[in-house]
Parts: sequence; C-alpha cells; structure tokens
Amino acid sequence: MIKEPSIFLYLLGGWLSSMRGSSVSDSGMSDIPVRLMIAAVLTSLAVPAMWGAYGDLSRNMTESEVEGEIMDLLHVVEDVINSGPGSTMEIDIELRSWGTCRLDNVVIGGFLNGSGPDRYLARYALDGEKGGFLSLDPPLAMTLASGEGSLELSEGNHRIRVVHGMVGSEHVAFMGEVL
Repeated sequence: MIKEPSIFLYLLGGWLSSMRGSSVSDSGMSDIPVRLMIAAVLTSLAVPAMWGAYGDLSRNMTESEVEGEIMDLLHVVEDVINSGPGSTMEIDIELRSWGTCRLDNVVIGGFLNGSGPDRYLARYALDGEKGGFLSLDPPLAMTLASGEGSLELSEGNHRIRVVHGMVGSEHVAFMGEVL
C-alpha cells in the first residue's frame, strides 16, 4: 500500500529546502519577496495578540505588587493596634507600576465621621479605573493623623507612620507620611 505524503511533510520539506537558501524559478525570479510577505503577514497577526497578553501581564504584575505593599502596611496597622493605645510603627513601602499598566493612586482610610466603609479600606486605582480594595478582618478604622480624611499615595517610595489612638471606644490607626 502506498501512502500519499501528508501536508505536514510537504511544508516541512519546503521549510528544510528554504534553510539551504532561496530558490530561483524557471523564469529567473527569486522567491525571497514572497517569503518576506509571508513573514510580514505572520508578524502582523502575532504582534497584536502578544501585545494584548503583555498588557494583561502588566496589569496582573502591578496589581500583585501594589496589593503586596498594601498588605504589608495593613499588617503594620494590625500590629500597632494589637500593641495598645499610643504605640507607633513606621514602614517603608514602594508603590510602582509594571510594564504598560499605570498606578494612579492608593487611598487608605477615610473620615472618621464619614458614612460608608471607606475608613476601613485601602483602595487603589490602575489606568484610570478602580483597581481593588483590601481590608483587615476584623476591620480597623484608618485615617490621617488629623482624623480628617484619607492617606493618598502615588507611585514611588513612601515611609508611613502608624499610631494607635482611641476615638471614644473605637481603636483607630492614625497615619501620615514621614517626609
């Protein structure tokens, strides 16, 4: 029984013959322009797919880095609260973007007399969109050292001081950036 060659062997044979150099047809024309055109078409199809994947990777890496730094800060908040009123700690955090993704800001805590959960959250925004939020369990109130708002951080290195205070019977982490 005789088997016909498969398309794979046909393509493989063509590829192997191209490794030896370009061929010239009976009319004397080279096949190099056709190969260049095929390479250009394949590249134009592959680059957008790779660029989209790179954008997704950039966003995932930025989210991972930012969430890791926020969690480190929240663990310091937890340690300060567990240490009792008046205790103080400082932490250095590095907020940075990765690849094509841009970190807009990180917002920690909120107004103590405000409504809603903002004072218990650490939020971040990426590429002009809401990124995500993190909080401790059980939630702990966090605010500026003055108690009048959120600590807002941009991309870069920051040293944050966290002080445990009491407002009525509520434990509060007062925060400020050390300059």
